[in-house]
Amino acid sequence: MWEFILRRLLAAIPVLLGVIVLIFFVTHVAPSDPVKLYAGIKASPATLEAIRERLHLNDPIPVQFWYYLTSLFQGDLGYSLSVRMSVNTGIELFIPVTLGLVVLAIAWSTPVGILLGMLSATRMNKLGDVASRTIAYIGLSFPSFLLAVILQLVFAVNLHVLPLTGLLDPSLTAPPRVTGFYPIDSLFAGNLTDFVSACVHLILPVFALGFTGFALVLRMARSSMLEILSSPFVKALRAKGVPEKTIVRRYAFRAAMGPTLTIVGLSFGSLLGGTVFIEEIFGMAGFSLWVYQAILGFDYNVVVAYTFIISVAYVLGSIVVDAAYAYIEPRIRFSEEATG
Repeated sequence: MWEFILRRLLAAIPVLLGVIVLIFFVTHVAPSDPVKLYAGIKASPATLEAIRERLHLNDPIPVQFWYYLTSLFQGDLGYSLSVRMSVNTGIELFIPVTLGLVVLAIAWSTPVGILLGMLSATRMNKLGDVASRTIAYIGLSFPSFLLAVILQLVFAVNLHVLPLTGLLDPSLTAPPRVTGFYPIDSLFAGNLTDFVSACVHLILPVFALGFTGFALVLRMARSSMLEILSSPFVKALRAKGVPEKTIVRRYAFRAAMGPTLTIVGLSFGSLLGGTVFIEEIFGMAGFSLWVYQAILGFDYNVVVAYTFIISVAYVLGSIVVDAAYAYIEPRIRFSEEATG
């Protein structure tokens, strides 16, 4: 298994390097001057020139890329002109909120989507199947930001059962920073009141963020299960008298997990980079919102770092899915080892 994962990691290195090269050169040939936005309109030409010299922005683009690549291999992602701090510090400050939202969204949408998809496939064209498909159609049709606004209007504005925005009740004090994600930090601090408040504030954004993924997983799980249940080997099992529940749980479920897990793995990267509307609507200072503001400020280093992190997220998600699928279906791993 570890050799299987290592081969995936080695194969991903050229992809990540290619992404860095492409995004770096594209952003740095754009007709913009982030130094002016950083220094302000009243900055003197000498000040602007000194900043460009310090950040190597006067050097040719290949030279700038060499400086950036050298720093990257040392773990330094550069300096952010939009927030006036190192990119590493900005990521440390902003990514815990986004990562927490994404993990929680996947944590509820994946098992619920798989469960309803399997139940829908085993009860095809019955009331439960029709209801599941209707929910899936709604989830695929509604963009997350529109669903977020509707949830706010219903549960926060009209019913007053959930908070409208924020990460914590304004009357409470934020727990000491350990991870940057309030529910975890409040547990470390032993503050149950902060923990409950932080969890309540996450209900609407986590649900809105994960609903589209839930609908996609449901559809994929249902279609994969239907395909497996109509396959010749399942018909042979039925002819041998194997109970339907045993067929579904022991044979069909494993075979149907491949496409579903692929969707889940790819959704990790897309969610990590696509929470900007959720963070803006619910007033959460997260990674995606910071990157959006950096793009408006032509903050090259943040954009390149963002692209690199999202690419890593896609790669890691794919590797986890491949490893999980190889565990579920060992024939895949064995066939690769044989051909390798």
